[in-house]
Amino acid sequence: DVIVADDDGVCVVAREEAEAVAQKSEARVAAEEEKRKRLAAGELGLDIYGMREKLAAAGLEYLED
Repeated sequence: DVIVADDDGVCVVAREEAEAVAQKSEARVAAEEEKRKRLAAGELGLDIYGMREKLAAAGLEYLED
């Protein structure tokens, strides 16, 4: 087994899976960093997470003041 650590903690995985787990972790961290940058730039989480479309599918609309 191999120990893989990321921001969420530590997990033990089979040696054969260690690289794949580490790559997924790195991709997740990069995606979260990108979202943080977009939020810091003023973009709404509503748009970042695709919630406008989900609201519309439920027959709702987000109105800005």
